[in-house]
Amino acid sequence: MPAAPQAIVELVERFHHNREHYHRADYNETQARVDFTDPLPLTKGQGDLDTDCRTM
Repeated sequence: MPAAPQAIVELVERFHHNREHYHRADYNETQARVDFTDPLPLTKGQGDLDTDCRTM
């Protein structure tokens, strides 16, 4: 099985590192999208995770 792109690895690591925060009641769907779905185009080499993809 091929290795995951580095951007995906970073998203997974971020989730595991902050898991308790993401499971809190005040962490909402919009914030989950911003934190995890919006960066997905970056996995195709369109920048890095420190870039705000909404400005791309």
